[in-house]
Amino acid sequence: MEEAPSDASGGGGGALLDHELVEYLLALSIPRRDTKAKAKELIARFGGIGPLLSADADTLRREGLSDGVVGTLQIAEASALRMLETRVEGRPILSSWDALGDYLQAAMAHQAI
Repeated sequence: MEEAPSDASGGGGGALLDHELVEYLLALSIPRRDTKAKAKELIARFGGIGPLLSADADTLRREGLSDGVVGTLQIAEASALRMLETRVEGRPILSSWDALGDYLQAAMAHQAI
């Protein structure tokens, strides 16, 4: 479940595994502590980075996360969704089925039904 994205050889954010991205997000709100184990635990508990980032605040707090960490994870999710929205902004959405599918999957895949 923790595969590196396909552009991993290019460095930057694409070179990071899911648990490493979460580790860096946690480090923003939990300074001067090793967050690797917690990041791996959260990825395993939620079943991936998508379900973790889309989890509601109360669920995250029940996992023992502080309001600061919860806010950081929510900002990461909002940023990812905003990026996807801007990719299709100003263009006919149906001009690319792949782009529409990517957006819908990211926006809705982890929502409770």
